[in-house]
Amino acid sequence: MKSIGQMAGTRLPRHLTARLAGWGAAPGALVWQPAPPVAGDPATARRLAQGVLLMEGRLVESLDKTPWEAPAPDAVWEAALHGHDWLDHVAAAQDPKLWVHFREWMWSWLDRYGDGTGPGWSPDLVARRLTRWIAHSVDLLIGKPSEDSTRFFQALGVQARFVDWRWAETAPGVPRIEALAGLVYARLSLEGPGRETDRAIADLGREADTVIAQDGSVASRSPEDLARIVSVLAWSLRSIQDAGRQPAQSHAAAIKRALPVLRALRTPSGALARFHGGRRGFDLPLEEIVRAAGPTIETPQTAPMGYRRLARADAVLIADCAPPPTAPHGDTAHASPLAFEFSHGAQPVIVNCGTGDGFGAKAGLAARQVPAHSMLELGGACPSNLTESGVLSLPAEVKARVSEDEGALWLLGESTHYESLYGLRTERRLRLSDTGSRLEGEDTTLATSAQTRKVAARAFADMILPMTLRFHLHPSVKAGMALNGRAVSLRMPDGALWMFKADSDVLKLVPSHYFDEDRPKPRATSQIVASTELLEYWGRITWSLERLPEGSSPLQMRVS
Repeated sequence: MKSIGQMAGTRLPRHLTARLAGWGAAPGALVWQPAPPVAGDPATARRLAQGVLLMEGRLVESLDKTPWEAPAPDAVWEAALHGHDWLDHVAAAQDPKLWVHFREWMWSWLDRYGDGTGPGWSPDLVARRLTRWIAHSVDLLIGKPSEDSTRFFQALGVQARFVDWRWAETAPGVPRIEALAGLVYARLSLEGPGRETDRAIADLGREADTVIAQDGSVASRSPEDLARIVSVLAWSLRSIQDAGRQPAQSHAAAIKRALPVLRALRTPSGALARFHGGRRGFDLPLEEIVRAAGPTIETPQTAPMGYRRLARADAVLIADCAPPPTAPHGDTAHASPLAFEFSHGAQPVIVNCGTGDGFGAKAGLAARQVPAHSMLELGGACPSNLTESGVLSLPAEVKARVSEDEGALWLLGESTHYESLYGLRTERRLRLSDTGSRLEGEDTTLATSAQTRKVAARAFADMILPMTLRFHLHPSVKAGMALNGRAVSLRMPDGALWMFKADSDVLKLVPSHYFDEDRPKPRATSQIVASTELLEYWGRITWSLERLPEGSSPLQMRVS
């Protein structure tokens, strides 16, 4: 049952909810202080102290100002700033001089925005900030008079009540889980009635059970979203248990069923496959979480969250083999049916461009289109059907299966995402050798029924349609044309040489971009483009990627 404050707070604008929350009693002290959810980076703290505000890939220089006076490049950068995650980096530096600098950032924020104004008052951001203030309260209060301590605890109470009243308005998925986990953290740490803590723990358990489906997936199909949710849930589970409380059974069960999926979507380097707006996830404690789960959880052999994984020796291929997510996640979905990423050992080789969010609106939209993925493209047209609001509406049925043949793995997939536009179905066959040193592919387009042949006939009445395969390369891979333009040589950072070849009319290297969240600008790289013309609605390109023996040169590559 909702309290009067909860009912009133949800009906008010956020700044008025924050002011109403100020009428409650302030907690007088911390009864417990668990560790923050992630470990910080000392180098990041030193860079921030110099006024180089690189957050979420966005760079702002603020040499002689507090960050609150700096012009925000976008809402994502602003959220990272107002969430106060940067306090974790300061703590990791273990430098009292740095705390003098960053302590004033926090108090300056309280002076400017503590009344509920500004962009930092969404429930998930408030929860993130609340967590950091509590976790680092000792360092934030050093040298401050008692009246400042009273004001600080009053602000903690306001923010805890704000999240309690407004968490349900956050979007399902990462934001709502973060809001509830922050609320649980606050209720465990601050003085207050035990029933508030019990209610927050129960709410988090119910939401965990909802957001992580019974097959361990999340609705956005973003590997990073799944990883962030699992990370927050694992951290909050430990916090509840360390505080001597009993977590909801559904809380631990949600983590347990998500972990096999998370394992399947990680490459040998520990990075996540980058699909549907997801990034590599290197800032998450994934290794610790997966290791803590123990060796009994096996990677599923079917289709974890709609992806298929081929793994042999040091090679791993992860392919998107399900339709893109729909509302409410269509605004982050990518047009990537049957696209894949391929790694050998810790080295990414074939990748997607990644998420362009944070590199400008144009880059954000381009990164979601077919050409930004390692997949088949027809006629230079993109079937992503982005609406004016940027929501992806891609009619597609995607099917795939994996089989084994004498130690090699086969993936056979098909997608209908071009049928409504051209009447053509696409098929992709991939074979990873038993040693992981050779990847072979066959991409085909065809009209499969009388009805789709009519659509194709209309589409091809006045044009010849090219069929193009794109293979985006990781920036650390050095590529060059070889064998008089019949192949592409790929030199890895460790000196290993791979060769790509294709049975196509055109084979070339062209520029590409790799969107790296750790860089303020996209990284320049290359993409292999193989293309041919369709013949009577049918087209096929076969290709291979092979690792050559140590000491080989491009001239020694066999031609088959």
